[in-house]
Amino acid sequence: LIYNWKLNRNIAHFSVYMLTISASSILFDTVLNGGLPSVLLYSSVFAESLSFLAGPALYLFVSGLVYDRNLYNRKYLLHLTPSVLSFLVLVPFLFKPAEEQMQFAVNSLGNMSYYMNSYLYLLPNWAHDIINIVITYSYLIVALVVLNRQFYKKRSGLLSPIRSQYDRSRMWLNIILSVSLV
Repeated sequence: LIYNWKLNRNIAHFSVYMLTISASSILFDTVLNGGLPSVLLYSSVFAESLSFLAGPALYLFVSGLVYDRNLYNRKYLLHLTPSVLSFLVLVPFLFKPAEEQMQFAVNSLGNMSYYMNSYLYLLPNWAHDIINIVITYSYLIVALVVLNRQFYKKRSGLLSPIRSQYDRSRMWLNIILSVSLV
């Protein structure tokens, strides 16, 4: 990861995207199918906050591939704002007594309506999830637009063998982004 940071930075962004999707799926699988209350408690605390990193990580992956930038700017920190705010709003839940936190986890197992209507944050969980979906979809749509706009600009100056490879890469990236929308 460190030896070839220019290339591996994009892989790190895509890995963060996949990890956030995986953490969210573990959370909702635990809520729907039951499991250990401690797994639900930890996954609800961290997966809910980290899920706000899915959109920015995917956008940074695509923009890193398209623009081929080498250094981070301070404006990239702006993309972390939703996740940091989500975690800061979650802090009061972390300071509740352990018994109350565990009772929330036990009541939520196998009971999606209880989990979605409970207040881990200032808003109920369903509102938090809708905000997360809107932010993630916004990033996905912007990533699709940036990807296609830049690929068509760069494609015109390429020779035939490289152009076909470029087209295949764009096709696979469009498939990844389109499947993420579903």
